[in-house]
Amino acid sequence: MKRTAYLGCLLFFLALAPTLAVAQAIDDRYTEYYAEQEPAKKAQLGEKFLADFKETAYHDAVYKGVLELYVKLGNMPKVLDWATKLDQLIAKAEPQTKGLAYVRGLAAAQQTNNNPQTIVFAEKVLTIAPDDPNTLLTLAGAVSRSAPADAAGKKAALDKALQHANKGIAALAKTDAKTAGFSDADWKLLQGSLHGTAGEILFNQGDYEKAAEQLVSATKAVPAEGVNWYLLGLTYEQQLNGTNRKYQAAHNERNLAIKNKADRATIDDLSATVDAFQEVMRSKIDEVIATLATAVANGTQAARARLEAHYKQKNNDSLQGLDQLIASKKK
Repeated sequence: MKRTAYLGCLLFFLALAPTLAVAQAIDDRYTEYYAEQEPAKKAQLGEKFLADFKETAYHDAVYKGVLELYVKLGNMPKVLDWATKLDQLIAKAEPQTKGLAYVRGLAAAQQTNNNPQTIVFAEKVLTIAPDDPNTLLTLAGAVSRSAPADAAGKKAALDKALQHANKGIAALAKTDAKTAGFSDADWKLLQGSLHGTAGEILFNQGDYEKAAEQLVSATKAVPAEGVNWYLLGLTYEQQLNGTNRKYQAAHNERNLAIKNKADRATIDDLSATVDAFQEVMRSKIDEVIATLATAVANGTQAARARLEAHYKQKNNDSLQGLDQLIASKKK
C-alpha cells in the first residue's frame, strides 16, 4: 500500500512538472513584455507572446496593449490587421476588449481608406452601441460609397445607407449635446453631417424634394460648411430643370392649342399655366444662384462654374456684381 501510494505521488509530480514549467515560461515572457519600454519592440514581444501561448490569463491585457501600441506608433495598417485578428487570437474576448478592437479597427479602416473594412467594423461597433450616431454616420457614408453600378444593387445600397443616416438623426433627437458628452460645436457638426449625408443619398436617389429638406437642415446646423450649400444648390438646380421641363410641355401644349384654333378660354388657361411655371423658374433660379454663391463664399470652389453659368444666364451674359454677391454670403 505504501509503495503504491509513493508511486502515485511520483507520477502526479512528474505530470505536474511540465505544466509548472510552462506556467513559469508564460510568467517570464509576460514579465519581459511588460517591462519593455520601447513601443515597437514591446509590440513585437506582445505579438510573439500571443502566438506562442494560447488562452492564458494575460491574453486580453496583452492584446489590448499591442493594439494601443500600434495606435501610438501611428501604424494604421497594423492596427487594422490586429483588430481583424481578434477572434483568431482570443476565442472568448472580454466585452471591453471587443469594444476597443472594433473602435480602433473602424478608425484604422477609415484612415487607410478601406471602405469594405469600414463597413465591417462599423457594423461590429453597432452590435455594442446600436444607436451611436457617429458610427451610424460613418456606416451610412461607407455603404453609400460602396453602391454597385447596376440599378438594383445601387438602389438597395442607397436604401440601406439612408436607413443608417435616418437612424442616426433619430438618435440625436432623443438626447442633447450635454447628455451625450459633446460640445455644442461638435454636436452641431454631427447634426449637419448626418443631415448632409441623408441629403446626399436622397439626391443620388433622385428624390430632390426630400433631399432639399435634409440639406436645408444641414446648412442650418453648420452654416459655414460649403459642401452642404453646394449639394443644396445642385438639388435646387435639379428642381429648376424639372420645372423647366414642365414649362416646355405647357408651352408646347399652348402653342398647339393656338395652332388648332382652340377656344379662347382653353388658350387663356394654358397661358396661365405657362406664366405660373415661368414665375416658379424665376424664383428657383434666384434660389440656385444664392445657394451656390453661399457655397463658394464658404470655400467650395467646385460650385463656381455652375454659379457663373446661372448668373450669366440671368444677367445677360454678365458676371458684374457676382463677387459682391459671394462676399455677402460668407457665413
